[in-house]
Amino acid sequence: MIYIARLTGFSGFWRPVRRRLVVGAAAAVFAASLPAVAQAAPTPEDEQEAIANIDDLHAGIEHLMAHGRRLGRQASADYMAEVVDRTYNLNALTAQAVGPPAFRAFEDADREKVVAAYREFVIANYVDRFGRNLPISFGASVVEPGPRGALLVRSVLNRPTGDPVQLGYIVVTSDNGALGIADVIYNGVSESARRRAELSPLAEQGADALATALREKSTEIMTKTEVRRARNDGE
Repeated sequence: MIYIARLTGFSGFWRPVRRRLVVGAAAAVFAASLPAVAQAAPTPEDEQEAIANIDDLHAGIEHLMAHGRRLGRQASADYMAEVVDRTYNLNALTAQAVGPPAFRAFEDADREKVVAAYREFVIANYVDRFGRNLPISFGASVVEPGPRGALLVRSVLNRPTGDPVQLGYIVVTSDNGALGIADVIYNGVSESARRRAELSPLAEQGADALATALREKSTEIMTKTEVRRARNDGE
């Protein structure tokens, strides 16, 4: 019997704000899961590219909020797929979410299968969370050194009430030299660390079980999004 973990959405987005120090603590947890070999020290050009990368993601989310209802579910997913592919390091992101040792233990074809499934899951969550007009905005991005040669880009999500949500993006270099997001920290909570608790039992059952569970959850999220859209259109 395949154990299917209860996979959740980006629920951490709305938790009360915590101190800036906690984001650094979450980055330290990320560092502990990296291989011992650090990346090359980032250059000023890398820092500017990292900021531009996060600004690109935020602009994509804002576009989705403005046009998601008109675009519809599939077109919204296609649009966010392009944004995610541009701004994320999906191999690093998936490895952190699954657990680096388990991810490295998969065969190459199995890693590709899991990365593709986790990509669908990330896109579905963005469409579900931001595929409608919301009274939120993103603040300016600033960059600082991150763990083991990575970069930490900080920003905020401004809400109409309550404190802003503190955002931290761990940005790393991929094999082809491009920078991409490997983890997102919401109010001091690492998304990858939270996912790992859900996904590691599935990873123990193999890549097929993990990819199947991720795809099933993505379908469930997108179906829920469509039901909510139809209900709102009928009001």
